[in-house]
Amino acid sequence: DIDIRDCLPPDVSISDDTSSIITVAVTIEKQSASTYSVPVSQIEAVNLPDGLEISFDEDTVDVTISASESNLNDLDVSDITGTIDLTGLESGSHLVKISFDLDDQLYTISGSPDIQVTLTAMESTGEDDDKASEGDDAENEE
Repeated sequence: DIDIRDCLPPDVSISDDTSSIITVAVTIEKQSASTYSVPVSQIEAVNLPDGLEISFDEDTVDVTISASESNLNDLDVSDITGTIDLTGLESGSHLVKISFDLDDQLYTISGSPDIQVTLTAMESTGEDDDKASEGDDAENEE
């Protein structure tokens, strides 16, 4: 039991008909760690430069997460999503840090997870080239 009067700021008081004695219960759970293989489909690429497309070099990324055993038991791999920021990157292969979207009050991610991605110039579909050549043919017929 704790007397909360000792914890109150000087300008706060308890009404006369209320007890200042409270009971506090604390539950301490064992921390555990588990490694999850997160599909790259759950990782969103943001700020992809214009004219480039992204491909991931792997299908999954392994991430080790620590939490209480009950929180880990409640966590499913489908709950784990993340983002990668491609700002300023050019065509080529890059190792990019992943920011995972997990409650940092409940979960701790070990290390600094990253993933290898390749940025390549988008291929033209050829439609624009066909239209341009059709226009040239029309001009030549006149």
